[in-house]
Amino acid sequence: MSKGSKVRPIVLIGYMGSGKSTLLKPLAEATLRIAIDLDTYIEQKYEMSISHIFAKYGDFHFRKIERHALEEALSIDNALIALGGGTPCFYDSMKLISKSSFSVYLKVSTRKLIDRLSSRRSERPLITDLENAEFSSFVEREVAKRGLYYEQADLILKDTVIEEAISVITKRYKDFDQVS
Repeated sequence: MSKGSKVRPIVLIGYMGSGKSTLLKPLAEATLRIAIDLDTYIEQKYEMSISHIFAKYGDFHFRKIERHALEEALSIDNALIALGGGTPCFYDSMKLISKSSFSVYLKVSTRKLIDRLSSRRSERPLITDLENAEFSSFVEREVAKRGLYYEQADLILKDTVIEEAISVITKRYKDFDQVS
């Protein structure tokens, strides 16, 4: 990249519970990037939790807020951004992500996602009120639907441990950056 040019952001995408927030800090430290969890960014900016935004304004309004926050985060030089699970799936967000960043899809089996999310459902507005059978089928359906967007990522990591993910992302980003 030429001197003075912007360092392309790295964006972590995947369904809720895929490990985006878990990977964010160690990957940011390894790559010397600014770690931005988009949900936390929104919560700080609007001074309310994502659950409260959903409850007060609804899904449609939240997605507009989220899209605007994505644009802001992508404009931050040297950013590493962990997106909410739905972020790439609304408006033209995946197109924007593809155009302006190096995207990484953390692909996790549906069974593993259900196991991870089952104990933390109260923290997730989309699944908090679902009964057990409904919860599992909802996750399966949403993963399939959102996968169409997630699969457009520059790199897909399937069930990867943190150390391996950091190594692969760092190498692939370097290759990607040299080509861009």
